Amino acid sequence: MPGCFFRQITGFECPGCGMTRAGYEFLNGRIGDAFALNPVGMVIFPWAMVAVGIEVLGWVRGKPMPYRFKAGRRGAIILAVVIIGWWILRNLI
Repeated sequence: MPGCFFRQITGFECPGCGMTRAGYEFLNGRIGDAFALNPVGMVIFPWAMVAVGIEVLGWVRGKPMPYRFKAGRRGAIILAVVIIGWWILRNLI
């Protein structure tokens, strides 16, 4: 598998480093190994997939689904803070 371009250039891990391997481990039932590779990504990724799936279903149906993730501006800011905090923390440990 190709490595992370950001890591190759800077020597630091990006917030998504390990997600390909984590996804592989998760899909093969090794959930502990997946979380060890990128714990924050393994929490955020399933939520994102459900949210995208709901939006795609609404698009296919031609009208929005009755239930949607409505994170709004506050949710986007919280998500950005979590991802940036994880990025900093994983490079300090």
